[in-house]
Amino acid sequence: MKNISDYTLFLIISIAVTLFLFYTDEGFYNFQWMKSWGNWVVFVIYAGVIFLVQQILSLIFRKIFKIKGRNHLVTAIGVPLAIFILVTVIFR
Repeated sequence: MKNISDYTLFLIISIAVTLFLFYTDEGFYNFQWMKSWGNWVVFVIYAGVIFLVQQILSLIFRKIFKIKGRNHLVTAIGVPLAIFILVTVIFR
């Protein structure tokens, strides 16, 4: 199997997490939210923030950790941190 880049991995993870969040919150456990353009704008913002936090952590951890499973660590810390940042900004 061909290895995928960090960029692609973090993009897939951010989209998957955002789809789950919108499925449970915006769509009331369905995908009806996809019919509204306004929800797509918020979707892109959410996915973008999650992706950017993962990229920033990846840059930091690349300098600190020389371990093989660095992407798992970036994802495990980056996704909850990004969601925390989004919730803090929204409900401030």
